[in-house]
Amino acid sequence: MNLIAFLAFLVGSILPLIYIPLIIGNPRRVNFRILFYGLGGGLISGLGIITFKFLFFQKGMHLPTQEVLTLTLFTSLIEAGLLEECFKNGLYLLCLCLLKKQVNFSSNKYSYFALAAFVGLGFGILETAFYASNLKYEITIIWDRVYTTIPAHMIMNILFGFLISERINPVIALLGSISFHAAYDFFAIPSTLLGGVLLRVLLIIGFGFCLWAGKYLLSQSSQLQSSPKILGGQKT
Repeated sequence: MNLIAFLAFLVGSILPLIYIPLIIGNPRRVNFRILFYGLGGGLISGLGIITFKFLFFQKGMHLPTQEVLTLTLFTSLIEAGLLEECFKNGLYLLCLCLLKKQVNFSSNKYSYFALAAFVGLGFGILETAFYASNLKYEITIIWDRVYTTIPAHMIMNILFGFLISERINPVIALLGSISFHAAYDFFAIPSTLLGGVLLRVLLIIGFGFCLWAGKYLLSQSSQLQSSPKILGGQKT
C-alpha cells in the first residue's frame, strides 16, 4: 500500500465537511436515515463496481483499434459512465424503496436530493480509497481525485435524484447522469491543459446546478409541508 498516498486521502477526506453544506444546503434538514442509507448505498455500490471491474476488466478490453480517441470514448462512456452510474443509481433506487415507509418523499422532495448526494459521496470516498491504496497511482492523482472526483460523483447522483424527484422517467434520468460522467472522464483521461480547463468548467456548471436544484427542492418541500391538509372534506 502507498502509505503516503493513503494518508493524503485520509486528510483530504475531511473535505466532504465542506462539500455537504455547499451541495446539499442545510445539513440539519437531512434525516439521519437518509445519511445512513445514502452513505451505505454509496459504499456498497463502490465495492460492487470495483469487484466487477476486477473480474471483467482486469486484463483490459480487446478492442479492434488502439486509437487513443476510441479508447478514451470507450473508457469514459462504457467503463466509467454506463457501469458506474448503473451501480450507483441502482443502489440509490434501492435506498428509495427501503426508505419509503420511513421518509415521506412526496412532501419532502429535498430528501431525493440529499439521498443522492450521500450515495455519490460514499461511492467517491470508497473509489478514491481504492486508488490511494494502489501503488501505481501518484499522490498528485489522489489529491486531484479528492478535490474533483468526489464532488463530481455527488453532482452526477444529484442530477439523477433531482430528475427522479420531478417524476422523470428513470431511464432518461440515468442517461443524464451517464452523459455528465462520460463528459467528465472524457476531459480528465487525456490529462491535457484544455481537458483540465473544460473539466473544471463542467464542475462549476455542476455545482451551480446543485445549488439551484437544492434551493428549488427546499422551497418545494416547504410549500408542500405548509399547505393545509384536507380531512373529511374540510381544510385543517
